[in-house]
Amino acid sequence: MVESQDILNKQIFAVKMTENLINDLLDLGKMQNNAFNLSEDYFSLSETIHQAFEIISATAATNNVKLVGMIDSQKNLDFVQKIYGD
Repeated sequence: MVESQDILNKQIFAVKMTENLINDLLDLGKMQNNAFNLSEDYFSLSETIHQAFEIISATAATNNVKLVGMIDSQKNLDFVQKIYGD
């Protein structure tokens, strides 16, 4: 059972890495054709961190790992709420 779970985890990781490679190759093709555009805009840093945490938490949950995180804006008054970038 443990061995089959390990094999499955390795297969999932391989699929994700293959997907990342394909996306990188597509981006490279866009850059070579001058079709790759970055758009600058304001975005919420805390929301971006939250979304990244959700993705990581979902992966961790499949491995029976519970992640806990919090951004407390009252305690982190210097935490930037909006950033301008791409």
